[in-house]
Amino acid sequence: MNAAPYVVLGIFLAIGICLMIGSGVSQGTWYSMYVAIPALLTVISHFGITSFEEDVLSDDIGLMSVDSWYFCCAVCFTSCIGLPVIYYRLDWLTGLGLGLTIGGAFSILIGLMVSEHLRKKQELQ
Repeated sequence: MNAAPYVVLGIFLAIGICLMIGSGVSQGTWYSMYVAIPALLTVISHFGITSFEEDVLSDDIGLMSVDSWYFCCAVCFTSCIGLPVIYYRLDWLTGLGLGLTIGGAFSILIGLMVSEHLRKKQELQ
């Protein structure tokens, strides 16, 4: 097992969280940091999906199936986009804060996709 996918994911997570912190600093409010919670839950949900795909967990045990993990991943990432838009509509964020927060969420998603690609590439070798 190579650590490269997890290093890449950690780098993109750090970039995403820094963008969200930058949004909070530029706005003077920390509402944008609430978006970090569903972003991190997206990563955790994704690892739930991969654990089922790798047969680490069986479909017969546990309370969640693979479809439940996909649902959790989709809901968490949708809220990563929805929360900043709601904050923008409530005038808690300005355009710069909205851009930085959504940029941070997309940075985390891109890191998740790149790390998954690297992990699948290592499995094929």
